[in-house]
Amino acid sequence: MPYAKTLQIRSLKGLSGKLAYLSNPKHRNHKDKAIQPAVFHRIPNAAVFLSKTISTMRDLKTRQRRGRPIKNYADEVIIRLPDWSNPTAEERDQFIKSILADFCPDSPAVAVWHVDRFSKSADVHILVANFIDCYPPKIRRSAAFNPINLVRASSDRVTDIVNQRRREQGVAP
Repeated sequence: MPYAKTLQIRSLKGLSGKLAYLSNPKHRNHKDKAIQPAVFHRIPNAAVFLSKTISTMRDLKTRQRRGRPIKNYADEVIIRLPDWSNPTAEERDQFIKSILADFCPDSPAVAVWHVDRFSKSADVHILVANFIDCYPPKIRRSAAFNPINLVRASSDRVTDIVNQRRREQGVAP
């Protein structure tokens, strides 16, 4: 089963730093990683993601009159596949589409794969803006939305796909 985790990004500096970190192949933590090109959901590039998230969240904060204050600008979802899983490019695309459809069908997102050069494991990092992209925009907050449950369900689907591939190759899952 893949490792799944969510983190809240609570500052603008943290959001811009995380975007820069995820796609930087020269970062010291990425020595053993092959950084794949970013996949964008509902936006054309990282600059638009950052500017749209900042402007929308500022607008939402100024319009808020009651209720709990808005604390996080985005959520980071991290799903790590097991060692030696070695997902193909097609499988990675399928995983991303499945995860984005589950976790943020109506919010902008940026996804980046980090593939380990030695163990052939892969980590997908997904930054999801904390608003629903509609008019007027709404904060992604409700009793029905539980990020960790959605991430775990998505990682279970990824596990099923990896296990199916292993069965087809004659490897025990």
